[in-house]
Amino acid sequence: MKIVSGFVLLGVVLGSYFLGTVYLAINVIIIFLSAIPGISEPARDNALLQVLTLAVILDKWRAENATDCEQWIEQAWSLRPLYNAVKSAR
Repeated sequence: MKIVSGFVLLGVVLGSYFLGTVYLAINVIIIFLSAIPGISEPARDNALLQVLTLAVILDKWRAENATDCEQWIEQAWSLRPLYNAVKSAR
């Protein structure tokens, strides 16, 4: 896998070089940024806790006033998948 990744990386660098130095610089920056380590375990746990808290809030709101909650979710479309999961879990 490392060999295949190396060839792909070499192809990207060579292709960028032939397209121009701007493309080469952009791709080198992207390659270096992708080498930054992923999200740490505490940060991942914190994000999961926030999603869980939001799901509990949506569940309680839906139990108290489903129509207002539905109207708000229509405006906050990015929360639709979480809201659908909360509805199906109920």
